[in-house]
This record gives sequence, C-alpha cells and structure tokens, in this order.
Amino acid sequence: MSRQPKPTLNSRVDSDPDTSIIVVADTHFGLRKENEHSDPNAFSDFLTWVTALEKKGTEKVNSGVWSSTQEGAITVKAPEKVVFLGDILELWDASKQTIDACTRSIFQSLSLLSAEKIYVLGNHDAELAQLADDYPLGSSSVHIQEGAYCVSKGGRKLVFLHGHEFDKLFALPSWRIMPVINNAATVFGSYTWLFVFLLGLDFFLMFWPGFHSVADWIMLIVLGALSVPFLVTQFGRNVWNKLKSTKYKTKDSEVGLQKWWSTFPEKSESNDWNIVYGHTHVIGFWSTKLGNAELTLFNLPSWVKDVGQKGDVSLDMVFRHGFLYIDKETIEFFGWDTEKKKPFLVPKDVIQARLQNGDAIQVPYDVEKELRAIGWPPQLIEKWLGYSFKNKSLA
Repeated sequence: MSRQPKPTLNSRVDSDPDTSIIVVADTHFGLRKENEHSDPNAFSDFLTWVTALEKKGTEKVNSGVWSSTQEGAITVKAPEKVVFLGDILELWDASKQTIDACTRSIFQSLSLLSAEKIYVLGNHDAELAQLADDYPLGSSSVHIQEGAYCVSKGGRKLVFLHGHEFDKLFALPSWRIMPVINNAATVFGSYTWLFVFLLGLDFFLMFWPGFHSVADWIMLIVLGALSVPFLVTQFGRNVWNKLKSTKYKTKDSEVGLQKWWSTFPEKSESNDWNIVYGHTHVIGFWSTKLGNAELTLFNLPSWVKDVGQKGDVSLDMVFRHGFLYIDKETIEFFGWDTEKKKPFLVPKDVIQARLQNGDAIQVPYDVEKELRAIGWPPQLIEKWLGYSFKNKSLA
C-alpha cells in the first residue's frame, strides 16, 4: 500500500476573513509531448493578475444570472494563500533543461507575491518529497508538502491534495520509480539511440559462437542499463497513458476516495469537509456521503495547452487553464482567458450539466447567451455546448 503522509492542519481557526485562497493544479512545467505542452506564458499572465489583485485588494468579476447580489458580480479578494495542487513540475516526461526554461520567470513572478505559497506534491513531482519544508521566496515562504494540506475558511474545513491518491493505478508505491527512470533516460539525451543500437547488435551477437564470455555479458548488462530507461520513456509511457484508470473518470474515483478517507487522520475534526484536488485534468464538482461525513469535492483542470487533436471533445481537452477561488462566503471555479488575460466565472450548474451531457439539469435561461455575457471565450462556448447540450438553450 502507498504511504499516507500525515496531513498538515494549518489552523484550527479560520484564516483572515478579508482574504481568499487561490488554488491551481497540474501545470506540468517542462512538458513537451506531441499533443500537449505546458503553458508557462499563460500561467505567467495569471500570476501577473494575482500580483495586481494583491495591490488592488479586490476586483469585480461578472457573474450574470449566477450572481447572488443585484450588482451581478463576484468580488474577488486578494489571496492570503496560493495553493499548488501537484504535478506543477513535470519530472516524469521532461528534461531538467525544459523545466528550467519554463519555470525561471515563473519563480520570479512568484517571488513578487506576498501570499503564502503552498506546494502540495503530486505523482509527477513526488521526487521533491525529500525537500518537504518551508523555503523563502520573495516576501513570503513556499511550503512544500507531501500528502494532504488542511485549513479552515469561512467556517469550512478544506483539504487540499493532488488526487492520485484516489486513482487505482497508484494504489501501490511502484509508480515512484518513474522519476528514477526519467533521470536515467535523460543523461545522454538523443545520443542514447547509439546505445540502443549497440544493445540490439550485442544481443544479436550473443547467438553467435564465441560471444558468450563474461565481458560480453557485462557489456550486454551495461548497454541495457543505459538503453532500457530511455526506451521506457520513449514508448512505455505511451502505453501507460492509454491504460484505463480513474484519471479521466471522476466519479469512478469514489472507491479510491473511500479508501483514502478511511485513513485520513483529521476526519474527526468535522463531519463536513470540502476536498480540493487535481490529477484528472478535468473540471468537476460533486458531493458524496461517507459514514457520517458529508464530502464536497472540487476537481481542478490542468494548465496544459492542447497542440493537437482539435476534434477531441473530451472535457480534459475542451477546458483547461482554470483555478478555484475560496473566501469566507463562497467557493467558485474560474477559467483564465489566455487572450484577454483575465478570469471568467465557471458556474457549478454548467459544470454539472457538461459532466452529465446536459440530460439531468434544466436551467431557466439561454446558456449560450449567459455564458457570453459573463465573458466566456466564444471558442470555449462552442466546444462546451456543442457536446453537452442537444439545444444550446435549456430555457
């Protein structure tokens, strides 16, 4: 069984009521695959907005028909904490050079934030567990945390974790070998293909008379040690990514949630918990009851840019670049408009309708019209509604 690090309950009392908590997940800085790239440019723009929000104190974001006030806007407050929910660095499928190129300016932007930075490790950056501690970063610190991180806000108990703890493919600790394999695979870069060629040649020669000496076997082992990790990263990772797991099946992760919850040491603090996690790359919002506990789950999307498969209408491809906003009054999803460089509200009922293909939720308004009114990018509306609803209006 995978180990369950003891969570950090940051405060037994509510944190500053006049501030917020902003949560992001799965930036995968350094990732450069055929169909997906990390997007440090968009995230840098987002951090610039957060920095400006700190200086202004508040900002109004249009909420249209989803507003609880007559002004039709949500007052977004400056953050006291910015929480990074794992897989921030891509330590499985990226070289140290690409990670450095992606993050150098990001760390500079983070140093400008006064808010405390909480880095909850995921599966792709679990290698950093050996660094778990507090480190200075600008005028505040960054806290690196393995496992769950807990805090109270507005009387609500909040748990932040990456979410791979709910995935059946990560039930055993064997997945932790991936950073080791990646480190071995990237030592010689593309030059490793030469070792792969020599491995194949040496293996072929082992069937010939006179090629069975101790030196031949040692050479075969050495070439294998140099080549196999490289081949795993080149081909084996594609096989792994195609395995059926709970990663893109949010509701199927409930079995994993139950197992995790049974070992969660802080559950006696309250019967009402809000669990915030990433990992799936899919935006989601759902509730469940485990024993006497009422759990509300908020699943964050990734900040990975799709550079291919434009016809893919799966939700992880349709909606990316988002964050969760938490203050004493509300918990809301926001998207980030990469062109206009500003946030827009992602209503919870629209999320639920999208997850259920629009069949189970009826709303008394023109969905397309109202989403345009609160600033959704037109291309996102087309992708979102085109798949979710037979009719773009549910009036």
